[in-house]
Amino acid sequence: MLQNNQLVFLRDESTVHCRPLSEEAQLEEIVKLIGMDALSPSDRLTMETARSLREDFLHQLAFHEVDTYTSSEKQYMMMKLVAENKAKKAKKK
Repeated sequence: MLQNNQLVFLRDESTVHCRPLSEEAQLEEIVKLIGMDALSPSDRLTMETARSLREDFLHQLAFHEVDTYTSSEKQYMMMKLVAENKAKKAKKK
């Protein structure tokens, strides 16, 4: 069972990480027209974070026994990994 501080983290991170998903569509247009090199480092990080969220966190297969249901604890750990990965990459740039 998740503790209160973990639930708050999951809620806050979900809110923060929804932004890259919405910004990704706009940035995709730029990438299609000019190429990935035209993006600033922060925009590249946004694109990579959105991809990670979409492929690693949101993508599930309903007919697979492991993916049919994801516990709150697993969701928390997955979101925490995405957040940590984003923080590490932001520090490098």
